[in-house]
Amino acid sequence: MSYVKPPASGVVKGIFVPKLNGQGATSDAIALLGALDACRYFLIESAIALFVAFLINVVVVVVSASVCTADNVSSANQ
Repeated sequence: MSYVKPPASGVVKGIFVPKLNGQGATSDAIALLGALDACRYFLIESAIALFVAFLINVVVVVVSASVCTADNVSSANQ
């Protein structure tokens, strides 16, 4: 930003009132909507991946707790 030095009023106005000019404005708007919509899919996929990782961690902790508190395990092996 320090090299380009855009006008601050234009930046603030562009944040609240976006507009696209030029020949590729329509395709840019469609790409922007697609990029915003893709975040939902990434959110769902990452939520599923985190849930599966959570289940794997629960299984590891439960198995470790079951083995360490079993009656047939000597105190030296715990």
